[in-house]
Amino acid sequence: MPEWAKEILNKRINKLTPPQELAIKAGLLDGKNIVVSSPTASGKTLIGELAMLKAFKERKKAVYIAPMRAIATEKYEEFKINHPYAKCGLFIGDYTESDWKLSQYDFIFASTEKFDSMLRNSLDSFYNIGCVVYDEIHLLADQSRGPTLEFLITLNRELFTNAQVIALSATIENAEELARWMNAELVKSDFRPVKVRKEIYLNGELRGDEKIKLNGIFSDPLSNIVSWLIHENKKAIIFAMTKRNAVSSAKIIANILSPKLDRDDKESLKKVSNEILHVLDYPTSQCEEEAGLVSRGVAFHHAGLLNKQRKLIEDSFKNGPIKFICATPTLAMGVNMPANTIVISSIYRFSENGSAPISKMEVDQMMGRAGRPTYDKEGTAIVISRTEREFDFIKEKYIDGELEPVMPSLRDPEDVARFVLALSCMNIYNDKDKVLSFFAKTFTGFLGEELDEKVDTAIQKLSDYNLIETKNLQATRLGRLINALYLSPSTGIIFQRFAERLTDDAEIDEIPILHLLSVSKDVPMMNLKMSEYEDYEEESTESNLIAEQDLVDYDRYISQLKLAHILQDWINEKTERYIEETYGLSPGELYNIIQTIRWMAYSLKEVVRFNNCNMNYFIKLETRIVEGVKEELLPLVKLPNIGRVRARRLYSNGFKTVNSIKEANIETLSRILGKGVAEKLKEYLAKDNKEKTLKDI
Repeated sequence: MPEWAKEILNKRINKLTPPQELAIKAGLLDGKNIVVSSPTASGKTLIGELAMLKAFKERKKAVYIAPMRAIATEKYEEFKINHPYAKCGLFIGDYTESDWKLSQYDFIFASTEKFDSMLRNSLDSFYNIGCVVYDEIHLLADQSRGPTLEFLITLNRELFTNAQVIALSATIENAEELARWMNAELVKSDFRPVKVRKEIYLNGELRGDEKIKLNGIFSDPLSNIVSWLIHENKKAIIFAMTKRNAVSSAKIIANILSPKLDRDDKESLKKVSNEILHVLDYPTSQCEEEAGLVSRGVAFHHAGLLNKQRKLIEDSFKNGPIKFICATPTLAMGVNMPANTIVISSIYRFSENGSAPISKMEVDQMMGRAGRPTYDKEGTAIVISRTEREFDFIKEKYIDGELEPVMPSLRDPEDVARFVLALSCMNIYNDKDKVLSFFAKTFTGFLGEELDEKVDTAIQKLSDYNLIETKNLQATRLGRLINALYLSPSTGIIFQRFAERLTDDAEIDEIPILHLLSVSKDVPMMNLKMSEYEDYEEESTESNLIAEQDLVDYDRYISQLKLAHILQDWINEKTERYIEETYGLSPGELYNIIQTIRWMAYSLKEVVRFNNCNMNYFIKLETRIVEGVKEELLPLVKLPNIGRVRARRLYSNGFKTVNSIKEANIETLSRILGKGVAEKLKEYLAKDNKEKTLKDI
């Protein structure tokens, strides 16, 4: 090991873990490509970190790519703490950016889709790349994230031929195949710093290497397990397969836990509960429900939470008074959130084909959260069974069974078309043979799956859409625009067909235009009850919708009318509580959708610009979607610290323009906005303010 590496490590650790030692022996610090397959908390992150630092020592840039924003953010923050001198950039979300000033960064942390978008828009900015680290590489098998990850790995190997590649994953069955595909050395280990004791619950007992009688007095398994954990003074994560089950589990636990809390815990929980309740100006019923449960020592954790609420809960569980978290399985994916004990309440998930068992890999990911390296010598993972037959199935599949191999998911024709378009925009893959050669180098192609027919179909489709030239596969101007906007080809064509019919004097109604933004595959599809579906289907026949129906799946065409109504209420200043109670959409889900629709609105605006049409309506619409306001508030929400609620207060009190606020006295503004906000606003308006605010930028 070189001295610089020893110097860095000596400040933080006394001894290498077996996977770290194996990686160094395999050539990690000699520039060899490495695939690491080892359990959670076995030291994989440090392997990637050393490779990135090696690139830095060689005056090259290093890139860290994660499948989820939360993971990328966590690794970025950890890296900055450990290396305060480092010039690090974090890139997650927002596909509408175009100027990242990459030259100022030595270390780039990005989500998979964001890095793909960055390459499409600023390929010339990526030079001197010495190392690329891929975290959670097993997500190649994920239907939603896998195709982009597979494309990106293949593309990066083509573009950055001399860059060292590090791929990290929990244990995977076919790690040898992945290593061969990536031309890498394989580091495989079953080392864990904290041993996980795997138990199956049945009839009041934990059945593992030995039976443990819980002496529970409850009829349901979860209550018995929780009662035992409280007695043993253990914190735990309870995994449920749905958001609804996570909430119901939290309620069950609260009833058992609450009477056993001491005064200090209750005081601490009250403070956290109050913060969670008031994240929004007007709390929703979900905010109230979460806050009430947190005051009793337990929280639910799922995609419906706001980011600030999620952070408060995670911090309070790690270092504070929350004893139990009831979470959906996304919490198990890479984020550093261990517990002494984890409980898997069900091994079945409902899908299009009905209820089916989840994979062993997913169960292992959840079990990997058991045991905190700093505090525990042993963690416990409990899977609940309710019958002897289910017990036998769990033992055979999840305790004694083999992991499923990681199989690529590059099969959707829309994904293939999207990637063919991306290649055609690079001016490298300018004939069919080169494109076919590229797809043969994907993991799908490496495993022998024939992609030629899908590529042929994609080329024909893109040609029919006038996105590429068939003869030389060069992207057209429209094709380059759609690729730069990071849209799927079908979404781009939906927007283009609308723009081609648009006239400067056209009247645009809210529901049709919001439906147009919602129907593409780039936007999550609404789940509808049968009665809702029938109502929206009837509305679709009566409304003057503008999205061309032949370009959209019929069920999506109908279902997204619900989203159009949600968005209409949002931009007309309905509260998050109203939207939750009317449509069943939680605040976290709403804000995630708003981010996606903002991207769609920006993209539609750019397609309208491309067609030389009047953009004024679309510029305003994008801001209304971001801020959730009527048009009359647009001048006010451009001011710093003025959102939809404060802007409406100002407007309702007669301050309808920026000049009227500038002329107002501080006492009046303080009564409306609060003293601190009013003073900062007056200070801002007092300047000869030619600088753009961060919000404007």
